[in-house]
Amino acid sequence: AHQPFDVTLADIVSSFGLAVFCAIFSILFIRTLRHTSNLLDQYFPNDLIKAVSGGLLVAIIAFLIPAVRGEGYSFVENLISGRIEQSLGLILLVVLFKIIATSLTLGAGGAGGVFAPSLVIGSAGGYLFYSLLKLIAPQLELSDSSLFALVGMSGLISGTLRAPLTGIFLIIEITSGYQAILPLLLVSFITPALMRLAEKHSIYHDELIKKGYLLRPRTDGRILADIQPLELLEQDQIIISPNLSLRELIPIIKKSNRNYFPVVDNTSSEFLGLVFFNDIKEFIFDDTLLDSILVEDVMHTDLTHLSLQDNLLDIQNKFDLSEAWSLPVVENGEFKGLISKATMLDLYRKELKVQTEK
Repeated sequence: AHQPFDVTLADIVSSFGLAVFCAIFSILFIRTLRHTSNLLDQYFPNDLIKAVSGGLLVAIIAFLIPAVRGEGYSFVENLISGRIEQSLGLILLVVLFKIIATSLTLGAGGAGGVFAPSLVIGSAGGYLFYSLLKLIAPQLELSDSSLFALVGMSGLISGTLRAPLTGIFLIIEITSGYQAILPLLLVSFITPALMRLAEKHSIYHDELIKKGYLLRPRTDGRILADIQPLELLEQDQIIISPNLSLRELIPIIKKSNRNYFPVVDNTSSEFLGLVFFNDIKEFIFDDTLLDSILVEDVMHTDLTHLSLQDNLLDIQNKFDLSEAWSLPVVENGEFKGLISKATMLDLYRKELKVQTEK
């Protein structure tokens, strides 16, 4: 329905304060959503337990504060039509617990989004701001609370989703007119500008980065994503048999420029482990041990394996966890080569230089 507004100068000036108010609620919403998701992932790694725990908490909130239930459109409608019956304290409580309930729902893996909650939070935020102004400066000639509730909705959409035009056109559609266009424009564009000082990305952008779908230029993730595992693969190692004695291994060591040797089964070609020169040098000078100690006695079998299907972020994490400088690449049990941390760092440096020059 058409909402006739007689926008005053006080409304326009107050829009700057409302933009700050909307930015604060947007920051609170985004950060609560992020931290709740991280906490649920940390304490409930099992998806089923996480879903049950999150659902139980949301059910408790909905039982205690019924206004939090559902999309909240009836609550929003009451706010923008001026038929609100709740006290200011209860409205603030609804806003805070709507943020918590939405964060728990999405963090626990539930179905839903942030658009409808943004409308609830924004309309309530606008109404609270209007009421606060009336308490502080009752002499101000403000339009009615509906204007502030509607503009607050656009402010939250602009702040959380970074979609000011969506918010503007939504309110124009609701009001069927352009009477509120000036405060609407001010709040819808100032709010995301303020948001960028505290939060660089929207809720959706942040989620894409968290899942690794969106990598920013000149960051570790972006640089490593541009390096392919095949570029790092080293295949100049001398492969040895597990039943070689140390005496038979010495000539191989002499002609190799490596200090580690992959061990592969003669029959099945299965990768068995690695022999490191540092582990055998104490034996090779003792002639009595050269024939009695075999490669299989000194090889390392508890190695972290890499795959050519791994991305460079995975490979980096495996290096960090294993604290190794070289790791074998194994596909279906077959040895493909080695990837060393030194080679990865060298390519990283070169790729960083290329991206910096772009």
